[in-house]
Amino acid sequence: MYTGFMLLGLLEAAERLGVARADILRLHRAPVPGGPERFGDGRGEAIAAALVELTGDPAIGLRVGAEVSVSALGSAALLPAFLPTFREAVTTGARFQRLLLTDERVNVKSDDETFRIVFGMPSDTGAMRRLKAEGFAAFFSRFLQRFVDDAPRDAVAYRFDYPPPPYAPRYESALSGAIHFGQPVISFEVRRDFAERRQVFANPSLASVIALQAERQFLEAAAPGGTAAQVFQLLLRAVPFGRPTEHVLAKELAISARTLRRRLTDEGVTLPQLLQRARAEAARAALGNDSRTIKEIAFDFGFKEVSSFHRAFKKWTGTTPLRVRRGSSR
Repeated sequence: MYTGFMLLGLLEAAERLGVARADILRLHRAPVPGGPERFGDGRGEAIAAALVELTGDPAIGLRVGAEVSVSALGSAALLPAFLPTFREAVTTGARFQRLLLTDERVNVKSDDETFRIVFGMPSDTGAMRRLKAEGFAAFFSRFLQRFVDDAPRDAVAYRFDYPPPPYAPRYESALSGAIHFGQPVISFEVRRDFAERRQVFANPSLASVIALQAERQFLEAAAPGGTAAQVFQLLLRAVPFGRPTEHVLAKELAISARTLRRRLTDEGVTLPQLLQRARAEAARAALGNDSRTIKEIAFDFGFKEVSSFHRAFKKWTGTTPLRVRRGSSR
């Protein structure tokens, strides 16, 4: 089981405000010390109001993003901090959003001028929607200030799809960038050139290790010990020298191909996604072996040109083969 971003952040922020964790979890109808993965359970407005009453802070959402521990969120939150650029950090974080979020969704978009992170919260409205948006924004701002070299305020913009709350001035002190209310969607934007800024703690070797942990956690989150995890292990044994077909995998699991497709769909993954993750993990492991050249590894994975392998590996992992190789040789 994994803990959602908002619940964990609320627990940590509440303690600093003198509110017992048990009181927060009680709102959630959850036993101490654990907690459910979903925050709100369809009762968002009542819970948001109760949180404000418990903490005495109407801007509790901003406190959540400022207080939540990155390390406590696990591999998916740690990984972006060690990737070379901010763009790679965001795109990789979006890949593993299942480990951090519940029914919220993150989409990354870009054009020639801006790099945008768009949040979708289909089941939340009103106060709970605002609370979550504040939490995400404060965490995003904190990440920028801590991990990105010389993050200028004029390079970042925060857009919210609701009117300014009574405590809007607190946004100015909590967020490093321009703030806009009444926008079509909730999104955070940075200048395109800033998105390529190098991160302070960039470490491709460490990122490679954490990425493997995140991949495994991702599959376990889909369904602990489920079909996706079993298929992933079968694919790991097969790549880079083979790509088992759907029928071969189904036969290995003693089920029909139709049943395999249905189970993977129920667990929220597809066979191509699992194959990509397996190839990424196998390629990372191969790049850690200095006795073989990148060209040899590319050939093993079925690429005739190193440039093609480079593009594919970057798509899989958010970084490049050379960065992983250089990191592993340190």
